Amino acid sequence: MIPDVRSLKVDTLEQSEPTLFSIVRNEIALLPEFFRHYRNLGINQFIFYDDHSNDGTLEYVLDQENTSVLTSDTNFGEVVGLYNNGTDMRFVHWLKANIPVKFVPEGWVLTVDADEFLVLPLEFSSLPQCIRLLNSQGTTHLTASMVELYPEKLIQRNSPVGNSEISQATYFDRGPYHQYEDGRYEPAIKIERGIISRLLLQLKSEYPELVGEILSEYGVGLNAPKSWKVPLINNGAGARHLHDHAIYEVPNLDISGALLHYKFTSNLDEKIAWALNSKGYYRSSVQYVLLKEIIEKFENINLVSEESRIYAGIDSLYEADVISRPLFRW
Repeated sequence: MIPDVRSLKVDTLEQSEPTLFSIVRNEIALLPEFFRHYRNLGINQFIFYDDHSNDGTLEYVLDQENTSVLTSDTNFGEVVGLYNNGTDMRFVHWLKANIPVKFVPEGWVLTVDADEFLVLPLEFSSLPQCIRLLNSQGTTHLTASMVELYPEKLIQRNSPVGNSEISQATYFDRGPYHQYEDGRYEPAIKIERGIISRLLLQLKSEYPELVGEILSEYGVGLNAPKSWKVPLINNGAGARHLHDHAIYEVPNLDISGALLHYKFTSNLDEKIAWALNSKGYYRSSVQYVLLKEIIEKFENINLVSEESRIYAGIDSLYEADVISRPLFRW
């Protein structure tokens, strides 16, 4: 099945310039900071797939310069095909696998969600500068650790400071989060760290029967979100996503970045409600079932612990062992 995707706006895309691709649904609260962040990183052309937004998101992205916008009547979580191993491929994964290649077949594409903000290694002031080094090394991609930023209390997600949705999310948990080994597409060792992992373990500890019933109903184990992605790849060099967290080659770890993930924002409750209604994520959105329970039971507790660090730029991620400093300078 080839989903029917239609263009609402198509701007010229220079294959020699990095392009950002994002799937959005009701992200108007984050989009001004999102555009500001990525334009400051040197990205000047964007592709958005809008998934039936009704909060002004569609109108906002249509109004941006150098921005192409797509949509479809296909539901976000609809099964549209199969992976090579026979498991279902949902529409969201089809989009990420096919749209960047269709529109930017010869260039670099950064695929991120609206709540993910890329941070580059300290030596780079822009993404084009980083890409020039990757090209010189013959590297086709950039890996990134997923860093969950959080406020002191979850209830603060509903009280952004001024016009900033991310200003109260100043904490992250120390690393390391995972460990790669030679010859593997994904990390061989996943370490139970990060605020979501910590809260899932607390939920299991304090409400074991509830968690057991949920996991039994959905047929899954208690799995924390994956703490890594490969967000930037060079389509022109033949790099292709296996999924969000791996490509069809062994990652080059000489240089890596971080994706700051601002999950706890004012539209989180709406996202949870939509995920539960649509069942559009893994195993009918079971992670959002658990996240709903976490918020209902823990939104007033203090999240800051001995694991917590304050985010103050890339150096704070190095010092907390979230990402490794490069072994050489360039």
